[in-house]
Amino acid sequence: MSDELRQRIAYAADKVMKPLVQAEGQLYNRFTYFEKPERLDPNTFGSRDEVVAWKDSLKQFRGDEELVEKLYANMSDNFENALVSQRISGQLATSIKKQIVGSMPWDVIQKKEKVVSEFIDTHGKLLSFYETNWGTWKASGRAGVPTFDNAKLADTYQQLRDKITVSGQQIVQLYAKLKE
Repeated sequence: MSDELRQRIAYAADKVMKPLVQAEGQLYNRFTYFEKPERLDPNTFGSRDEVVAWKDSLKQFRGDEELVEKLYANMSDNFENALVSQRISGQLATSIKKQIVGSMPWDVIQKKEKVVSEFIDTHGKLLSFYETNWGTWKASGRAGVPTFDNAKLADTYQQLRDKITVSGQQIVQLYAKLKE
């Protein structure tokens, strides 16, 4: 393979992968804001308005997730188009595309997409819980652990918190696998 052909392939790959890597970085960055322990402690919110602001931020998080999913879903076509635009013949472009796209850890990518979506959904439920039940909790004296007089509210809160914690840990592990 000539150096010129390698450069054209590298340019095409960069054209497809750079936006994906940037979108993944933005998605992970937004995830880290929601993963912080403060987001799981209703005592760290000063008002319902602050909860609403975090719900807006969660919508942006969902948008970041949708962009990443779209970029992965279109990766094969985008690679082929980028290779053809670099004047790489159809058959060679198809072969290179299959090789590059086939080397992606699709099982990890699909699992991450599912877990991130669940994380966002559950976080939305937690923020709605805060908004709906504003003022029904108080500080317990243990950082990050509110108390509720109503056992049903306490149970709902704990279930949401546990689900977010578990999915957050899974997301961190899946991103670590993607970096391997």
